[in-house]
Amino acid sequence: MAETVPACLKCPERIYEGIRRDDDEDRGDCDGWRCYVFRPDHAWKNGRNPGDPPVRMDEGWPDEVFLVFVNDECVAYTWRWEGCDPDDVTRPEGWRDRFGKEVYP
Repeated sequence: MAETVPACLKCPERIYEGIRRDDDEDRGDCDGWRCYVFRPDHAWKNGRNPGDPPVRMDEGWPDEVFLVFVNDECVAYTWRWEGCDPDDVTRPEGWRDRFGKEVYP
């Protein structure tokens, strides 16, 4: 995560604002809160041995995106892998219902 979280915040593929629902947030509609979406070129598997090379995304996680959630004070409060939209691998599943609007790109 030391590489993936900063990369997501620096070079997201999409940014959504207004988190309508999120398993980690029970405040309801969170205006100004954002979700950054990222598909890195590579990632590391859990439980890897030191020195193991990263795995290419299309080989290891072809149907997942990495999400970083940021509150209205610009604090990243959680991040995780989730399934992607079946029609667009740069969007998380259920993005239309989960977020108020897309602000990037």
